[in-house]
Amino acid sequence: MKKLFILLSLCIFVIACGNRQKPAMDVVGDMMTPTEEPFAGVPRITVSDALMQDKITGPWLWMTAPTESGKGGAKSIDIDSLAVASDGIVTEMDVATNGVAEGDLVGDLAWTLGTIATEPSYLGNINDLMNDIGLTDGSVNDHSSYALINLVSDTDQSDVTMQVGSDDAIKVWLNGEVVHNNPVDRDAVDFQDKFTVDLKAGGNLLLVKVSERLGGWDMFVGVGDTSKPTEEAVEEVVIEEEPAEEEAGEEVVIEDDEPAEEEAVEEAVIEEEPAEEEAVEEVVIEEEPAEEETVEEDE
Repeated sequence: MKKLFILLSLCIFVIACGNRQKPAMDVVGDMMTPTEEPFAGVPRITVSDALMQDKITGPWLWMTAPTESGKGGAKSIDIDSLAVASDGIVTEMDVATNGVAEGDLVGDLAWTLGTIATEPSYLGNINDLMNDIGLTDGSVNDHSSYALINLVSDTDQSDVTMQVGSDDAIKVWLNGEVVHNNPVDRDAVDFQDKFTVDLKAGGNLLLVKVSERLGGWDMFVGVGDTSKPTEEAVEEVVIEEEPAEEEAGEEVVIEDDEPAEEEAVEEAVIEEEPAEEEAVEEVVIEEEPAEEETVEEDE
């Protein structure tokens, strides 16, 4: 009986110890579990890779929504076409702040991954992409496109240059804030607008909207200043270099060549000629008396 009591006591002790250790193990397990990365469903690109790409090709997450007929482009850039298409379920600000994942719906369409070309085309690089990923078909007018990507920075960065080009109007959000808005109807073949942004260490949610009115439908987005020297800058360089060459040439001619040679020649003539005349006169004067004396002695 005593042995049974001791055995029962040991069992109770072991169970009690196990219950005390379980919360501690749970805490360790929670610490070992990695936290979910912000904007996990959004494709990401590092700032360094974006700089190397010049124009960011992606992949981006894409969505499109129609505008009112004849009111695409500049007239619709400040209208929330996502909210209209989803009856208010999805808004531009919600996407710009919290992101979305591939397959999330806006009306009957799903956010879809796609890589955009760096050059314009007949229909435009957005129009070509939308056709390729199945969000549109054929030539598209009076629509707005939405492109979403996670721009990852190693450190906090201030006044980072961004460049965009668009056909037609364009609006850009970074981490839920509008950082650029250009309500314009225009063509585009390259970067057209330049602005600066502040990047935080880690993920930075970048949403770009391009509203198309008619014709081509294009988007170009880049990080960093990749502008090339203009013709005016080249002309300024030429203008600055030419006078320096002419002045250098004039100085060489005036200081080194003509005056030095002429002066040297004149000095040589002046110094040598008198010496020859004096030598001749001395010879004549000394020799003539000697001949007369010789004749007198012969006589």
